[in-house]
Amino acid sequence: MATYAGVGSFVPAGSVKTIHAGRGSILKIIASGGGSRPVALHDGSNVSASVLFRLHVPAGGIADLEFPEGFPLRFSTGLTVDAGDCDVSLIVVGT
Repeated sequence: MATYAGVGSFVPAGSVKTIHAGRGSILKIIASGGGSRPVALHDGSNVSASVLFRLHVPAGGIADLEFPEGFPLRFSTGLTVDAGDCDVSLIVVGT
């Protein structure tokens, strides 16, 4: 099991939450529940910012994504999560 030096954040299904301001990286994403609305990660402080990543999880499903060391998913102005139909947990590191 990997050990992380980042900050964990949780965003419940149906919620939008800005979890980081400024530059940083996403090391891990876990999304569970699923349905018709995907998880969307935005590079900024709101959902009108550029979409970094969109994740579709089938109803009742789970997605567990870990980005390889040296290849995290980077954001430059902040990180806002639109959880869609999933409960979402992330591990994020600021730079």
